[in-house]
Amino acid sequence: AVDPFAGDGVIAQMLPKLQFRLYDIAPAGEGVTMRDSLKRFPRADLCITNPPYLSTASAASLGVRLPLGVKGDLYIFCLEACLSNSRYVAAILPLSFISKTKRYPRLATVIELTNVCFVNAPF
Repeated sequence: AVDPFAGDGVIAQMLPKLQFRLYDIAPAGEGVTMRDSLKRFPRADLCITNPPYLSTASAASLGVRLPLGVKGDLYIFCLEACLSNSRYVAAILPLSFISKTKRYPRLATVIELTNVCFVNAPF
């Protein structure tokens, strides 16, 4: 399995039976390799991730340069990269995703999480 936006690797810690390759542009945990997955996305049969959420408007106001081709929300760009490079994808997305007009035929299930899953989550 791969987590292209691993941060501190908490998803891999939650799924210890899987062997993960962990990447992040700013690694924050042990075993996470530095890699800009937006520019060079890793291929894998299984991708499990929590992609970055940032709108183009927010990025502009923060002075963050998004990759070419990103229009709208960064997490949509990341989801499409996951779907293009992995056979199976599990992604944690904002609930507002279900109201998006674009449909993704490979997405079969939406599960609404009603509790906090990350111990150190700031929300």
